[in-house]
Amino acid sequence: MNHNGALGGLAWVIGQAAVDKGDLTSSEHGLGGKAMNIAVAMARLGMSVELITAVGNDPFGTEIRNALRREGVGQSYVVTGGQPQRTVDSVVVEIREARGKRSVKVLNEDPLYDSFGTALVNARRLGQPRPDIIVVTFELPDRALRHFTAASAGSYDYLTGHNRPLLVVQPAPARALSPTKRELLSKAQVIIPNRDEARRILRLGGPIDPRRDVELLRSRFKAELACITLGPVGCVWATPRDRGFERGVSVKAVDAIGASDVFTGVLATSLLGGFDQVQHGIALATVAAGLSVSRASASGAYDTAPTLAELRHLVAKGVDDPQISSAKEAMERL
Repeated sequence: MNHNGALGGLAWVIGQAAVDKGDLTSSEHGLGGKAMNIAVAMARLGMSVELITAVGNDPFGTEIRNALRREGVGQSYVVTGGQPQRTVDSVVVEIREARGKRSVKVLNEDPLYDSFGTALVNARRLGQPRPDIIVVTFELPDRALRHFTAASAGSYDYLTGHNRPLLVVQPAPARALSPTKRELLSKAQVIIPNRDEARRILRLGGPIDPRRDVELLRSRFKAELACITLGPVGCVWATPRDRGFERGVSVKAVDAIGASDVFTGVLATSLLGGFDQVQHGIALATVAAGLSVSRASASGAYDTAPTLAELRHLVAKGVDDPQISSAKEAMERL
């Protein structure tokens, strides 16, 4: 992978690449997984991206690798797990349920997740140049993520230190916080959950108040930026110096699966130059997520992410809209 991308930065994205099926017996499928979706969204903006994941030793694993190759996502740290000549029992499979919700089934789990550990160790040992941005999702079990948190020791210091990369955590799917996941959140500069994930992390009950919750999330984990996505409504965000609400883009929704991943990938990319124009990056991420919701792809959720050319075309048509104007400011920094 050429690490001299159009933006001059390198990102690592850690998590799952998955097969998306209507049910386990269905022959129809697409590709996704939160990490794969985020990696593609970043690559389509011109970022050099390495996906750190494991795929099955089967036709689905080959299909995922081929899709990553087409998208220009690096595979230096993609590890193949499971036994050869198997079709579905060594891959991550996402099952679409009622109302668009997903459940994730990992078949032949042990060899696949052990391979994640290998991928993370390889990235730590071979990671030259150092990444500018690291995006981590909570799709992985603790035993895999611990390989990454161990990087905070010795010469592989990616979580602390003066020149550490920007650590972005998307704490999805929402689960009870383990010590390993809590450690990652405490070291993240950027945290991007949805409303339900934020409330579960904060152990909140009672009335829903996203503006209060985002302030509490940021202060509890001492993040530079906390952003809670609210679906079609938009998002709320907070930094130590500022806070705000970004309305959602009005579109005809076709498929919202993957929209939060597009949002995360675009926002992370926009922060490559720093936090001084956070509101413009959030506007751009909101516009990109809205565009992704307005279309579906037979290839899978990852393929709904807009390209840089598509975003530029959209921005050019809507210069009188304050949100689009703000998004344009972020694009000019890319």
